[in-house]
Amino acid sequence: MTPFQKQARDLVSWHKTAMSLRRSARLLQHAIEADLSRIAEARYESGTEVPADRYPGLQLSTGFCLVAAYALENLLKGVLISREPELVREQKLDSVLITHRLLHLAQRAGFTLEVLDAFFLEAASEYGTWAGKYHTSRSLQPGRVFTWAFSDADFATFDRLFGMFEPELRKHVKGSVVYRVIGAVPGGPKE
Repeated sequence: MTPFQKQARDLVSWHKTAMSLRRSARLLQHAIEADLSRIAEARYESGTEVPADRYPGLQLSTGFCLVAAYALENLLKGVLISREPELVREQKLDSVLITHRLLHLAQRAGFTLEVLDAFFLEAASEYGTWAGKYHTSRSLQPGRVFTWAFSDADFATFDRLFGMFEPELRKHVKGSVVYRVIGAVPGGPKE
């Protein structure tokens, strides 16, 4: 096995990365939810325009979608590699894994999805590909328009999908992530 194959087939790392991204998504989620609560408490009339800088947490919804997409992508690719290690070639990943298309990955992994889950995966794929990083895609795709009205229901959908994919990867993970302290830690124990 080549060093690349060893690294790419390391299921602990796929899992660790997904868990780390999920924690990041949670931090963004808390800020978004705090602003949604503040808006609900303000009881604005329908159609009221409010300056975006008054609710900076809402501006994090794009970041949440991007990080959530990458968390799910790591889980799905880890699941696929656990089942088909040959998807990791000597020096590169198979073309099946060279994608941000989450619905395709979930279907390849054999997950049964509800319509809402499939829609979320398609929208999250757009964030993982371009919408989480840029205001426009690289090119116009004929017949394809991307619009997504973000809502707090997306948090529940992300949780449901993560809860579906993560146990499937975890059952193939042997070992756990540890940290090794090197040198003195500021504020740590004194000798």
